[in-house]
Amino acid sequence: MLMPGVFHLIVRSPATRLNFRISVKALISSTKRGDYNMDNKDDRINWPAVIRHGEDPELTYIPDQAAWLEFSSHENAGEDDAVIDSTGHQYRIMNGGSDCRLQTPETITLNELLGLVKAHAAARGSCCVAKLYAPTIQEAMKIVASLEDQ
Repeated sequence: MLMPGVFHLIVRSPATRLNFRISVKALISSTKRGDYNMDNKDDRINWPAVIRHGEDPELTYIPDQAAWLEFSSHENAGEDDAVIDSTGHQYRIMNGGSDCRLQTPETITLNELLGLVKAHAAARGSCCVAKLYAPTIQEAMKIVASLEDQ
């Protein structure tokens, strides 16, 4: 059992070679409420990921944790915004900016994600979106990334 106080862990991300300070007290107290205080740094998310902006068909591609830190420091989350990672976990964003909280993940199926990707492609003016297909969630993420490049 942890004693009251703030404990800090330094976590080094092998992918980005960046160090992140995580407040253990914040993680423990937030878990009791069913959400997690990320302090904008969370290694539970498997990158790449996309941001779903509520009912808006627009998706934002987030390739890595550094891009997430940039995004979350400048953007305020809407009521129904969510992060969908490359393993199919969907985390609702509870707050934006410096006090970013993600709700305990739900699972999104490949078919649900493909529906979001098709709506995103159609909103960007792509043709033949009905033919879009990806065999995995990771491949669906690559489609969103390719649409960002257009």
